[in-house]
This record gives sequence, structure tokens and C-alpha cells, in this order.
Amino acid sequence: MLFLFIINLIIGLTAILLFFILYTKMSKMHSLENEYRQLLKEAEETISSFVYELKEDNERLLKKLSTNSAREHHSDKENVIQQNSFVYREHATKSEDLKELLQYDEHSQPLSTYEQAKELKNYGYSIDDIAQKLGKGKTEIELLLKFRQN
Repeated sequence: MLFLFIINLIIGLTAILLFFILYTKMSKMHSLENEYRQLLKEAEETISSFVYELKEDNERLLKKLSTNSAREHHSDKENVIQQNSFVYREHATKSEDLKELLQYDEHSQPLSTYEQAKELKNYGYSIDDIAQKLGKGKTEIELLLKFRQN
């Protein structure tokens, strides 16, 4: 009987010791869980503040870009108008030169297609422009200039 009592006592003390160890581990686990929740909350707050700052920066950048874009768009329109007027004047000058070139007196012989094409090429006209001005095909003008070049 004494033997059973000692075994019962040892089992009881072991059970109490195991409950104590289990309780300490559980309390550590709860404290770690609380720490992780706190860290998670801080991380979420940090990320949300970062996202908010990023959003504000993007809005400021968009406003700045829209004002710059509006200014550039206005200045681009002015540049296009100036370029168009320059191109128009240049084209008008070339057209007058072309008319003078293609006109001939009654006493002089009319220029051949090759001579006209050569003159237009010397004035800087492209093959397409020459073909259009002379009413010929692009390939015809290319071949004419290429074969008569030598």
C-alpha cells in the first residue's frame, strides 16, 4: 500500500510539474502572440502612411504635369503654327522657282523630261515630288535619272 501511495504521489507531483510547465509555455505563447499582433499593427500603420504619402506625391506630380502639359501644349501649338508658316513660305518659294524653271520662251527649246527631272533633283525635290510635278511614275523618274546619270 505504501508502494502505491509513493507511486501516486510521484505521479501527482509529475502532473503538477507538467501543468506548471504547460502554463508557463502557454503564457509565453500568449505574450508572443500579443507582440506579433502589435508588430503587425505597427507594420500596417507604417505601410498605410507610406501609401498615403505616395498617393499625395502622385497627386502633386499629376497636377504639376498637367500644368506643364498645358503650357507645353500651348507652346507646341505656337511652334506648329510657326513651322507651318515657314514650310508654306518655303514651299511657295520652291513653287515659284519651279514655275520659272519650267517656263520657257518661244525662242528657246522646251526642256526634256530628263532635264526637268535633273533640275528638280538639283533643287532638292524628292523622287516622289519630281514624279508628281512631271506627271510621270516614280519608277520612271528613278530609271530616267539613273540611266542618264552616266
